[in-house]
Amino acid sequence: MTGTRRFDRRPSEEYTLLAHELGAANLDEVTRLYPALLQSSQLGKNDVRKVAQLIHSTYRRDSEQKPRLQALLEFADTLVRDTRKQAVPSSPYAYLHLLSFFKEARQYERGYEFWSWLAKQDDEYVNPAVYGAVIELLAYHGEKLGDLEQMYVSALKRFPGTFSEYHLSPRAIVPDRAAPMTFPGLHVTLLQGILTARILHGDWRNAYLALDTALRLFPTQVPRRFFELFLYERPLAEGYQVFLLACRSGVNMTGHAVTRLLDRIASLKPGPFESSTNGVVLVRAMLNAIDAHQRAGGKLHAVASGVVIKALGDLLLSRSFTSCNSSDRERIVNVLLDTVRETIKLFASHGIPPSLSMFNNIISAVAGRTGRTDIIENVLRDVRAVGLEPDEITRRAILVAAGDMRDMELLAASWQKLVEADAAKGLQPEAPDWLTLARAASKLNNAAFVEEQKVLLAHTLTQGLNIKIQRELDRAKARGPEVGMSDSLSTAAIEDGLRTILADVLRMSKAVTDGQQANLYENPVVMSIDMSPSILGHAFASEQELMSLYDELTTDVRQYRQTRKEGDPSRTLQGTRSAPHQRPDSEPQEGVNSPIATSPTGFPLDKLRYENWKSINELLLEADIYETQRQHEVDQAMSGAPVPRRDYGLGTRSWVFTYAKAARGERFVHPDATIAKQRITRAKAKAEEKEPGTETDGNTDVALDTVESFLADRDGRRLVLRLRGLDGSSTVCA
Repeated sequence: MTGTRRFDRRPSEEYTLLAHELGAANLDEVTRLYPALLQSSQLGKNDVRKVAQLIHSTYRRDSEQKPRLQALLEFADTLVRDTRKQAVPSSPYAYLHLLSFFKEARQYERGYEFWSWLAKQDDEYVNPAVYGAVIELLAYHGEKLGDLEQMYVSALKRFPGTFSEYHLSPRAIVPDRAAPMTFPGLHVTLLQGILTARILHGDWRNAYLALDTALRLFPTQVPRRFFELFLYERPLAEGYQVFLLACRSGVNMTGHAVTRLLDRIASLKPGPFESSTNGVVLVRAMLNAIDAHQRAGGKLHAVASGVVIKALGDLLLSRSFTSCNSSDRERIVNVLLDTVRETIKLFASHGIPPSLSMFNNIISAVAGRTGRTDIIENVLRDVRAVGLEPDEITRRAILVAAGDMRDMELLAASWQKLVEADAAKGLQPEAPDWLTLARAASKLNNAAFVEEQKVLLAHTLTQGLNIKIQRELDRAKARGPEVGMSDSLSTAAIEDGLRTILADVLRMSKAVTDGQQANLYENPVVMSIDMSPSILGHAFASEQELMSLYDELTTDVRQYRQTRKEGDPSRTLQGTRSAPHQRPDSEPQEGVNSPIATSPTGFPLDKLRYENWKSINELLLEADIYETQRQHEVDQAMSGAPVPRRDYGLGTRSWVFTYAKAARGERFVHPDATIAKQRITRAKAKAEEKEPGTETDGNTDVALDTVESFLADRDGRRLVLRLRGLDGSSTVCA
């Protein structure tokens, strides 16, 4: 059957209607029209693609609706059946959408069965993008990585394009690092497929090298899915840096990805490897990510403001604050409230008005922890002023605040209002209401109040709910006082931290209101979650050494040698724009004077490629230390040795900084100098007292055998070559 639709007459009314419904994304009407158009052979290749794409996109919008899923599966099965019968034109990009739909809907067997048929067809049915989609599907289905790597290699050989196998290899170079490149026949979807397989199977090194390849080839056009995989599948410290890497490249990450990142940061609790300035650092990390996302062209969402405000309130979960004198308390609360107000203004300047969830967070995380009932009154007034109405979550937030304030009168009154509000709607308090009440009452040591309410509302309680309430009361009694991210902060540190955060917010707001936001090239953001500088550049190699190594690895050897003879390794980094298809070692052409290509974020492409290369090296180092230490802990556990609790929320960067500087006898300056000095002292003492490989007390130190293996690579060149598998120590996929 031919791949294009031919009309012997004018398009039928049904076909015209189908085109309209496809444009309107009306799946029900498309499903109704499809059989008649199939019967009259009016569907073309592009129509089949649009139908498959509509199935896929509809699922993404309504993935939680089971009835909708069944209808989508039935329509997808029909399209697959008609494809196998060759009743519709072949359309590889339609199959890309169908395979992706089957993957996301976890219908792996359906996808595998369809692929088993496609694999036997010719190139009218299969292209590299189809291979990429099926590799992803099979990776989620649990297929062995070795088999998926072989499928990837087979796709490259079947569809060589213009030297695709070379360009997709980790050691390939681009003809002109300063220019955007095009590679006919090279499908980035295929690379995405194998990257997915590698990261799901724990092959982090080759996953990062695949990301490195994508950034080298298309520094401003890498699909956001590449970055999302690391955000979802790797530790937070790595995911954070990859998110910033995407923003720097001008990639607009989805609102869901931004929320996911902020939620992961907000969920961090005190850990043995995190400094006492955690809470401040993490709020600043949130704002840093929001700033980068917005300056990369991304849109902010209302939920982000609520997460930031809750994190600000969490700074007050410090024993020093709860026990400080009234003047210190008032001063800190005033700075906090100023910061909250300016945060609301910041989001408003981006077109995001205050949301109900944001107001709810102010009540639960700010009012309760500051002990200010007037904040609750003001918030409720503001809620109505912007046309909103308090909901059940608002009423639960007031219960939470009452518990934090230890205000029994407020707790009883707010519970009564909650019960009355439900009764007015013909409803009864639900499990979340009762559990919130139980937690709040426990803070006042007044479980008796909950028991009284259970008796009054006994007719609304089931046996199961009664058990849940009692379990929550018992759990709250055993849990003790709530501990936040900043439990060891002094009142002075809390105040100083809040003033720093306030300064960040005011700076961001001023840039927006003045209309003078600098791009990410002119005013770069910090790339690490702990707001620390580059590991490689500060602990292992100078910028000139890194640049020289970059030139060596990313330019033709003869070009590199000529540059070295001229004595300036930075010259090659600038690059000269070569003519199309010109080899890097060929004679330069006269009269080529094109403007420097730049990213949407203001980076000249040669600079962006270099910064991306450095960031991948940082990520490889972070991942290497993390994986080495985790394996060390697994080995310990299997041998029966005790394994101390370790929290990797802020990553492993501080370990490298501390031990590298301590080993050199140098003073290490960290954002919190006091903590840094303490860490260096402990590091030196333990290095002198304990044998390599001996487990430490689990407070701030990592097992010495993990760090020593990296200190042996203090030579930046040797370290980068090892991380990239260029020294023969690791298996690197071609």
